[in-house]
Amino acid sequence: RFLGINELRRILSYTRIKGDVTNIYYSMNNSATDFFPHQFKPVMKFIESTTGRLLIADEVGLGKTIESMYIWEELIARENSRRLLIICPAVLCEKWKNDLYNYFSIESEILKAQELLDNMEQAVAQPVKKHFALIISLEGVRYREKRNNNFDNSPRAKLDKYLDDLTEKNKEEIFDLVIIDEAHYLRNSETASFKTASKFRDNAKNLVLLSATPIQTGEENLFNLLRILAPEEFYDQYAFYQLLGESQNFIRIANLLRSNAPLESYRELIADIREGYFYREDPFITLFEEKLPSIINDREACIDYYNKFTKKVFYSSYLTRTRKRDAFEVRPTRDAYTITYHLTDYEQY
Repeated sequence: RFLGINELRRILSYTRIKGDVTNIYYSMNNSATDFFPHQFKPVMKFIESTTGRLLIADEVGLGKTIESMYIWEELIARENSRRLLIICPAVLCEKWKNDLYNYFSIESEILKAQELLDNMEQAVAQPVKKHFALIISLEGVRYREKRNNNFDNSPRAKLDKYLDDLTEKNKEEIFDLVIIDEAHYLRNSETASFKTASKFRDNAKNLVLLSATPIQTGEENLFNLLRILAPEEFYDQYAFYQLLGESQNFIRIANLLRSNAPLESYRELIADIREGYFYREDPFITLFEEKLPSIINDREACIDYYNKFTKKVFYSSYLTRTRKRDAFEVRPTRDAYTITYHLTDYEQY
């Protein structure tokens, strides 16, 4: 039958409500981007998650901006999401605005604190009508309370208070998705950036952090980023360090499965796992050890168990990381060599 646009909309809505195609990625082929399989890894992780919180820690140059926008496209298709906020360093605001338009045909605005506050107030007043894709700098929203009692009526102070008020009133989350780029700037829990990001989290249905370097000075960096995503799960720093140490053995086994490591290397790591303080008898480990000789000779089995072991890491549902060596089979090779150069008398003095 020949149908009009309204009928098409009804059919599409009916199909989505039925839920029979939830394993289809609506974001695929829905943009002006080139197709790279690794860029759908975060989308898959996000869809499988029940929390709506994710740290994308891919190496530089793998397209974290594109990956986060694929997630936004999925939220639009699956949940009819309408309100997007991107927080990034000031120097990246224009790049985000251009990428959203050039790759996804999304019109966005770069705002200051007062303008963001105005948009939020309108969204609360008109929750159904107000749609937006907004960009603001981290420097423009972070706020540290003054130590003295002087009244602060600056736009950032008013925005900070408004976020607190919304959280206290248990209002429905005002943002469908908040994306924070260069999230390693939030690694110190004592900074204004960390505290402001936490307040935006409390007013967002979904939160995505982007950082190629989630660990810069120590393991505490990763702990604090995960605290922003899920403070109810990552609240004990000592337990986190203990679990992190024990999880390294799962990661080491996963890495062995990508190489031609000898059988004994696996057995040593399995023994270390069983000696861990948090270890409880796990049928998965027992079965893996029994089948190990046949697994390491079967490439498909190695890939399958590689994925299973990475999921055993306690923070795996909140973090996804892809390295360039995993994303591209053919990469530029760089051969380093030393150039000898002799300084002249003038250059030396």
